[in-house]
Amino acid sequence: MTFKQSFKQFAWVPDGTYDYTEFLVRYTIKDGSAQKVIGKAWVDQGGPADADESLKVKWGSYPDFPPKPPKKLT
Repeated sequence: MTFKQSFKQFAWVPDGTYDYTEFLVRYTIKDGSAQKVIGKAWVDQGGPADADESLKVKWGSYPDFPPKPPKKLT
């Protein structure tokens, strides 16, 4: 069975890991959707034991989450 995802929560964000400073959350984005999410408090404490190592890296090591572009007015 093949599933095609049509909804993209963060369509403007390239694949990668980002620190969203405004909301103190780290996201791993793939194909416009959040695949992994962890709060800054968990990052600072080393995260849960089963968290991916890329999520446990020191806060600020990843680029800040890109802002949403303005809507195009037609």
